[in-house]
Amino acid sequence: MSDSTGWHRIPMWRRSDEWSLIREYPADARDEYLFVVDGETRLDPRNPHRGPGAFGPRSACHMPEYRWPAAIELPVDGKMERRWLAGRMVDVYVPARVQGAAVLIVQDGYEYEWFIGMPGLLDAMIREGAIGPTLAVFVAPRDRDREYVGNDAYVDWMADRLLPNLYRRYDVATDAAYHGLIGASAGGLVATYGVVRRSDVFHLIGAQSPAYRAIHGIDLQARIEHVHEIDWHLLRLHAGVGTFETALYGEDFLPAVRNGADDLRRRGCAVQYNEVHEGHTWTNWRARLPDVLSWLLGPR
Repeated sequence: MSDSTGWHRIPMWRRSDEWSLIREYPADARDEYLFVVDGETRLDPRNPHRGPGAFGPRSACHMPEYRWPAAIELPVDGKMERRWLAGRMVDVYVPARVQGAAVLIVQDGYEYEWFIGMPGLLDAMIREGAIGPTLAVFVAPRDRDREYVGNDAYVDWMADRLLPNLYRRYDVATDAAYHGLIGASAGGLVATYGVVRRSDVFHLIGAQSPAYRAIHGIDLQARIEHVHEIDWHLLRLHAGVGTFETALYGEDFLPAVRNGADDLRRRGCAVQYNEVHEGHTWTNWRARLPDVLSWLLGPR
């Protein structure tokens, strides 16, 4: 079973002492998979390639034209701080020049640190001039299923408690045009809903494989219909998804992401959207993150 099968089990054929399966992929595809042996999932013992995940590693295969993401590196110019802010322990990437810096609040913060290496990526992109100075706050959820399904209390905590704490401690930009939320899967849902709900303080949305209709039946478009007085032309969205993400959690995942991005574009939001031949994985999101950051924080 794999990303490309929707994690449904596909029978394999036995030839002598080997089991095999023949599948066709686009030339630039990457797929993560597991074997199921006697009811237990197992990694492929003959394949050294792995993909990280919150529930453990998975075996991975890639096609000849697949482009690997850059290696994970630690920050060189900026620094990492662990702070107790607004009632939570968070990690903060502080750029070398913090005065007037943009602010990103990152959902599933520890995963973005460990699996993606976002602090080092920010550091490198700032140094290269691809984006301006940016301070990033990495927030781990206390109750992911509750906080990330369009939870108004959590969104207001970021807007009314966490952001003012950053103003007091760091000399960051106070203009909403330089404030954003970013996340993957359900984190992408709350990032999108959070900016729409609190567009008075956030304008930038980074939504990687966002669960626009795949978590407890939450429908993004239905939720934002209840949010009024939004100047959509001020908002900026980067949304991306893998073509293998056809269905997750029993919902049509890929069509919901397409429809959600199209809906925000029709409303007037500036949207950059892309699809790749990959699945719902941290390696996919790691490879796409430079595009997200460039669109949200790069020269316009």
